[in-house]
Amino acid sequence: MDSGTWIKQQLEERFIKASDLERLSRAIAEAKGNPDYYVSHATLADIAAGSTPAIHKIFSLAVCLRLPFQLQFDQQIDPNQTTLLHPDQVQTGSLPAQGLNSQRFRYGLIGLEDRSLGDVIPPGSVVEIDKDQNTVLVFAWKTLRERPIYFVWHQQGYSCCWCQQEATELTLIPHPASRQPIRRFRMPRDASIIGRVVNAWLPFQPVLASC
Repeated sequence: MDSGTWIKQQLEERFIKASDLERLSRAIAEAKGNPDYYVSHATLADIAAGSTPAIHKIFSLAVCLRLPFQLQFDQQIDPNQTTLLHPDQVQTGSLPAQGLNSQRFRYGLIGLEDRSLGDVIPPGSVVEIDKDQNTVLVFAWKTLRERPIYFVWHQQGYSCCWCQQEATELTLIPHPASRQPIRRFRMPRDASIIGRVVNAWLPFQPVLASC
């Protein structure tokens, strides 16, 4: 089934008009403070004609059509482990290459077994990383959700967490409810900050902790 027929079928099954989807996606864009989430009538027509939307618009379509928001990655990636995604590892149609700005932004996958940030960024999330913000920002944040989150490479792999830096010592701080230990590494020998997490796409359905 071609994309145009599929889009039309999804709208008809849910009794949603193109104008409704446009209105709903505009509300999502306003709530997120990012116009990239907006799916205009022209954009919808382009998608129906076969073009691949960027990840922000995929998210809006999934929410508006009440569909699971899932990304399919290269099979070489272990979905249980947090990892930095290379553009070549992402299959066409899942995380579109045209939506990536590899000069500044990278994308990371939070492993299904990584509960370091609890419900702030749960397992299975995809995060957008600003490489230009690769130093720990210090300010008077009031809640955990306001505190800057960073994507970090270290000797044991990758982590998405809060950070504290004193001279060359980098401290990785997990969510208090995660029961994960605080870890410390020497920079740049044993760890480096790839960048600050500036956006996150949470799994459509929560990942339940195994018993």
